[in-house]
Amino acid sequence: MRRLRRWLRILVQRLPLIGEDWLLPRIRAAYEQLPFLDWRRKRFALSEARNLLRHLQSDDSEFTVVYDCKVTGLAYGDLLHVLAIARFLIRRGGRVTFILVETTGPHFLGGMSQSEIDHFIKDAVEVAGAVLGSDRSEIVTLPEADLEGRLRAVDKHGVLFNESVRLRRPYFREAFNVFNQLMASLPEDSRRQILFDRDEFLSELPVQFMEREFVTWHCRYSTRWDESRLTTDEEFAAGYRAICQRFPGREVLVVSDEVGCTHYANTARSLDFDGLLFSKDVSTSFLGDCALILRSEFFFCYRGGGILEIPFMSVMPYEIVAPVMNETMWSSRFLGCWQEENQRWFNVPRDREEGELAGFIAQGTVLGQQREVNA
Repeated sequence: MRRLRRWLRILVQRLPLIGEDWLLPRIRAAYEQLPFLDWRRKRFALSEARNLLRHLQSDDSEFTVVYDCKVTGLAYGDLLHVLAIARFLIRRGGRVTFILVETTGPHFLGGMSQSEIDHFIKDAVEVAGAVLGSDRSEIVTLPEADLEGRLRAVDKHGVLFNESVRLRRPYFREAFNVFNQLMASLPEDSRRQILFDRDEFLSELPVQFMEREFVTWHCRYSTRWDESRLTTDEEFAAGYRAICQRFPGREVLVVSDEVGCTHYANTARSLDFDGLLFSKDVSTSFLGDCALILRSEFFFCYRGGGILEIPFMSVMPYEIVAPVMNETMWSSRFLGCWQEENQRWFNVPRDREEGELAGFIAQGTVLGQQREVNA
C-alpha cells in the first residue's frame, strides 16, 4: 500500500501546473475521508515502528532523526512527539543524530518571522538536549543546502520516515502514532524507562519549588494561533474553583508563557482570586515550566498548548481535556498505550460548546473525586 501511494504521488507531482499545489492536496483530503482512517493510520505507524525496531536489533543501530523546519510545524507539541521517538531509540540501546534543518521566513505556520523561527530552533536545541540527555545522542543544526549531502552519507534504514525526509515532505502528523506503536512493543514495566519521571529536568527546577506541595494547571492564551485552545475568563473561574475544591491545602501554579501568565494574573485579580502562582514569576524557560509540571502532584489542562505533552508522556497523574488532532486514539479510553487509571485524556471536539468545562466539572467528569497523586 505504501508503494502504491508513493507511485500515485509521484505521478500527480509530475503533472504540470496543477499537480503539486492543487491536485495533490485535494487527493489527500479525499483519502482522509475514506472509511477506516484510524485503522489505516495505525497500520502505517506500525510499519514505520517495525522498521525502526528491526534496525535497532541490527549490528549498526545508528539512527538519524530529521526535524525539517521548512515543512514541519514549529511547535513544542510536534517537536516533543519526534523527540519521544528519538528518546525511545536511545533508551533501547540505539545512537541518534537529531538534525534540525534551518529555514527562512516567513514560515507556513502563521507567517512566523525569521527571528521567531531562529528563536524556536535555538530553544529546540536546548529541549532536545534535555529530553535525549545521553552520550548516545548528537544534536546538529544544519543549513537547508547541506541536508541532501548529509543524508547520502547515512544508512537509509536508520532514518526516521526516510522517504518523507529525503523528499522534504512533512511526517510530523504521524510521529505520535509511531511512538505509541514503539511503546506498545515493550512490557509495561519497561515503558517507565522511556516516560518522563518526577526528577526529569531537575536542574531547571526553580529551587523554591523543590519541597513545596502544589498542583499545576496549564492555561494557554493566544489570539494569534488557534483561539479554540485558549482558556476563557469563565473557564478560568470554573477551573480555579474546582481545583481548589479537589486539592484543598495545595498551592495552585498556573503554567503558561509570558503573555499567558500576564493575562491570567490580571484575570485572577479581576475575579479576586488570591494565592494563585504563575510559572513565569519563577521560570524563564520552557524547560523550567516542564520541571515545575513534573515536580507537581497533579496536572490539569483544558485544551491548551504543546507543553501538555510533557505530563502526558510521563508517569505523573493528570487530567487533560483536549481534542485529538494529529494523533489516533489507542483505544476508546486511552490515547497512549501506557496510560494508567490516574492519567486521563478526555477527547473533545475541536470547536468547544459554551459551558463545556463547567458541564464536565458539574458531572464529575474532571476534577471530581480525589485520585492518587505522586506524593
